[in-house]
Amino acid sequence: MQLKRGVERESCDFCHRRKIKCDRALRIGRGNEGCSQCSLRQLTCSLDDSDDIRIRNKRRQAIVPRAQVTQHNDRLGTRSSTQGVLSDDDSRYHPTHTRAPLFPSPPDAETVSLLNDSPPDLSFLRNPLELSLDASLFLDHIFVADPACPASTSPSATLSAQLHSPHPPAAQPLTEPTGDCHTAQREPWLSCGLNSSTFNDALHGYFDLAALCMPVLLEDAFWEDYRAGRCSPCLIFAVACRGMPFTNAPDKWDVQQKLAGKFRDAFFEAQRRPAGQAPTRLDDLEALAIMLHFKYNGADRSSLDDHLENLYLTHDSLVLVVLRSCAGGNVAHAPDAPTALARANDRRTLLFWHVYGLDAFNNMDYQTSSRILDSDVDTPPDLLRTQSASYLEAILALAVIARRILRWLCTATTRQRGVKAEDVVSLYDELADWRQNRCAGQLQKPRHGPVDFIESRHSYHARSVNHLADLHRAVAWLLEINCYMQIENLVDQYGIQEAATISSEVVSHRVEYETLQAVDQVAGMSSWFTQIRLHGKGPNPHSLIDLAPSILRDVCKGLCVWTCLRAKKLLQQQRQESGSHGHCARYAGRHRATLPIKDHVVRYHVASYKGVASSLRDAVAAAVSHGDTGQIVAFLDEQIEALN
Repeated sequence: MQLKRGVERESCDFCHRRKIKCDRALRIGRGNEGCSQCSLRQLTCSLDDSDDIRIRNKRRQAIVPRAQVTQHNDRLGTRSSTQGVLSDDDSRYHPTHTRAPLFPSPPDAETVSLLNDSPPDLSFLRNPLELSLDASLFLDHIFVADPACPASTSPSATLSAQLHSPHPPAAQPLTEPTGDCHTAQREPWLSCGLNSSTFNDALHGYFDLAALCMPVLLEDAFWEDYRAGRCSPCLIFAVACRGMPFTNAPDKWDVQQKLAGKFRDAFFEAQRRPAGQAPTRLDDLEALAIMLHFKYNGADRSSLDDHLENLYLTHDSLVLVVLRSCAGGNVAHAPDAPTALARANDRRTLLFWHVYGLDAFNNMDYQTSSRILDSDVDTPPDLLRTQSASYLEAILALAVIARRILRWLCTATTRQRGVKAEDVVSLYDELADWRQNRCAGQLQKPRHGPVDFIESRHSYHARSVNHLADLHRAVAWLLEINCYMQIENLVDQYGIQEAATISSEVVSHRVEYETLQAVDQVAGMSSWFTQIRLHGKGPNPHSLIDLAPSILRDVCKGLCVWTCLRAKKLLQQQRQESGSHGHCARYAGRHRATLPIKDHVVRYHVASYKGVASSLRDAVAAAVSHGDTGQIVAFLDEQIEALN
């Protein structure tokens, strides 16, 4: 219910935003600090209604004018310059100010700035991750779902506390690492048979090239922990393993497998903790996210290793362990984890972003249910309706759409009756709105195709920054293309409800149009993916496909297979129609004149599909820094050869 005009609000800011019952006034009357909802989440219970125009005039009348206060101070013989009253207009700059006292105490430097109508310096609240406060709160709400979790340790709660605090937060002291941890990190390259130079090149290769696509770890925080001996061995071997392909080592594939084995052994050893302690450290979670979907070879492995790998080093394991660690609050209370790590709050937010997006697209691709609960009701409107200011926010908004695709088009009802036509149209509108309004300006697609965009790139000045923008732009485009392809896959698999109606037929043709347009766009951009080169520490440059194999390479591979399957389907239909026409041609000679023309058209059509598949195959082959690319290219060659 809306308050009557002039009635002051009694609910705190947290309960007022979520429209839940607040017992702030009752609990304060009993001597408590705040309401039960904020106490349960360990938040700062604040009440700021200074911008409420309904009670502004009433509050102004209750405040003694500044001139009267000055005259009263002069009569008392005091200095009027040291006394003042914060008016309602001045109070809007102070986050924690709720009621203006009649005769406040002598102001400090910050109060003087408020009286001069100058807002306080909030530069310390600048988010280094380029994620808005709404996005951070949304991720925190997703993963910190247990009310018993101390929310004060979460990054969003920390930002909220900073917003409600007039003073900048002091830097938290970092605890010294234990002796065993420091000894294990002193010379990690010796256990892999490497020298320090090659090992450091692998560490730098990860942050210079491999981490540009989907960041999981903050570079400055890692180097600070690594030099101080606080970093987990799991994270060290994981970073070196992912960065090894971008070094100049002659046997980098074998060395990468050795580093992967070291990570696996260190991760399993880290799980052997006494009961009551945190099951997984924050940096161990980051290492697991970095090494996810890595393909281990079968050399020197036992059946127990295969079993543990299939059980723990999986996508479901990562999601479950992140949910359990954050919901129980054990990670923050571990004696050797996040409190001792540099920028732990920012790293936790980045880990939430990575796991949420990875889970959304992975479940959409494999049509599996997510272990993360849906919370579209609590999704901040700024995340879905306004333009995203950064690459991270754009991917987060697209991940929300990917979860909706799976939830709307892959249910028990759709498997029996088919998908609803209006749901398909709504999803297409969501994707179009994301491209036009929610996607950041530097990630927008070119209006006239990728060729014009490549020509306009020569007017840029900062070459390295533009290359990073090119990579982010390519990742955002192909993730969007993947959403279009998955919609077509679900519609083709389950069909559309009431397919005999005209509206369903219209939606069916639109699905085919959107899918073909998506494939044609990627085929036109495939050469652009291979032309742009990024330089790392080594002399050899790397293409965009090479830097994002799990997204760019795999999406191009899927589109190539889809193109070959569609061409085979056209050939099969042509053979069936040719057989039926041949049977009729025995009795009517007029069909013989039309057969060669139709056969020629089909062959030309299939040749066009073959050209698209070949361009996508060449884009996949550009990922030369990854050992499994050769197997993928061989598989695609077989699919293309079958069209001959």
